[in-house]
Amino acid sequence: MTTSAQSVVGIISFLHIRSTRIALTTRVSDELTGLASSEASIIGSVLANRVESVQAFGLDADLLAAVAAQNTAYNGGTEAILAELADLDAQCTGASHPRVRNAG
Repeated sequence: MTTSAQSVVGIISFLHIRSTRIALTTRVSDELTGLASSEASIIGSVLANRVESVQAFGLDADLLAAVAAQNTAYNGGTEAILAELADLDAQCTGASHPRVRNAG
């Protein structure tokens, strides 16, 4: 093969590779954009369901009454209340707490 024929083959190969790379990049970009849109829609639906659940808790009269009763049950000043809340928090985050063990 002559040098000019090799040059032509090299140029054609280069152009083909470049064209293929551009097409693949475009296709991957389009598919990733579609996937991201689909995932965003799913995440949005899940979050909307969670928000509705939390809003339902806020409408529960029994729960609101229990929260109000608990709020009045704290004794002492701000420091004592904060200390009691910290103790309750420590109980809930401890692995030995029954609510934590049974949550899974």
